Order: sequence, then structure tokens, then C-alpha cells
Amino acid sequence: MSLRSKGSLCYDSSMATVTLERRGPAAWITLRTPAIDAAVVRSLRDACEAAAGDSAVRAIVLTGEGDTFSSGWDWRAFGGESPAAVVERIQRERASP
Repeated sequence: MSLRSKGSLCYDSSMATVTLERRGPAAWITLRTPAIDAAVVRSLRDACEAAAGDSAVRAIVLTGEGDTFSSGWDWRAFGGESPAAVVERIQRERASP
């Protein structure tokens, strides 16, 4: 997720699948795609960590853009891999030097 600074919280203004912005004491995380894949999982993690690292944030609002909040897991993107397995793989990738 390509982040740019807006106050002490970061947000993504590109065509990313997840955006983050601060509105007063709330961090708004918006899903801009109905299907969740590995890129969305990584972006959600990054957005949550950025919001948690901002001492002015008192609440996090998770919302969706458009008519659908989320249609769920995109099984085709993972070749049938379970959500838990993907999250574990992403955590291992992050921990690797």
C-alpha cells in the first residue's frame, strides 16, 4: 500500500483496494473491492497498524465503498488455500529478513 502522510496518520490516495484516512479522532479504513485477496489482507494489516500507531486515533471504522461491503474470500486468488493459511503465510513473509 503506497502511503502518504495526512497529519500524523497515513492514507492511500491511489487506486488501491484499501484506503485509510483520519476524520477527527477516528481512522476510517475503506475496502474499495468486494473480494478479499492477499493484497487486501496485507493492506488491511498495514492500515490497522498505521491507525494503531497514531496516538490521536480513538476509534477505527471499517467500511466498504459502493453497494457491497465485502463479498468475502476470493478462493480463485488463493487456489483454494484457507484464509487462516494465507494470513499465516503473510505473517511469515513479513517476519523474514
